[in-house]
Amino acid sequence: MRVLTGLSLIAFIGLLLPLLGCQHPPWEESQQVEGVESDYDNDFDDYEAPHPGLRLAAQQPFRDVPIPQGLNYDGERSKIFERPGLEVGEAVYTTRHSVTELVEFFVRECAAAGWSLANRVQGEGAELAFERSDRELRIAIRDGGLLRGRHVFLRLTPRD
Repeated sequence: MRVLTGLSLIAFIGLLLPLLGCQHPPWEESQQVEGVESDYDNDFDDYEAPHPGLRLAAQQPFRDVPIPQGLNYDGERSKIFERPGLEVGEAVYTTRHSVTELVEFFVRECAAAGWSLANRVQGEGAELAFERSDRELRIAIRDGGLLRGRHVFLRLTPRD
C-alpha cells in the first residue's frame, strides 16, 4: 500500500510539473477588456532577430580580431608581438564549443570586422584564412575529443 501511495505521488507531480511553466492555466482563456486599445502591434516587418550562436568576448588579444565568449586563453602556448602599427603572433585557446559553432562565429564576426574570407576547409576540425589589405589571419580549430574539447589557434601575420 505504501509503494502504491509513493507511485501515485510521483505520477501526480509528473502531471503537475508541465503546468508550472505556464503563465495562465491552460483551462483559462485569455480575456480582452472592451474599450481598451492595445499598444501591441502585429507588424513584425521591423523585427530583427538576434544572431544565433556564440557571442563576442569583451577582451580580444588583437584589436580587430573577434573572439567568442567561452574561450580559455593559453598564455604558455601563445606568442604575441605588438608595437605601434604592428601586431603579429599566435593566440591559442581551448573551448567546449563545437567546431561548427566556432566556424560560424568566425565567418560571421570576421566579415563584420572587415576581414575577407580567402579560404575555408572543414572536416574533423577547420582551417579558415582571412585577409585584409595589410594582414592575414589564419584560424585553425582542432578537435581534441570529448574530454579535451577544441583547440583554437589564431595566427596574425603581415601580408606579403
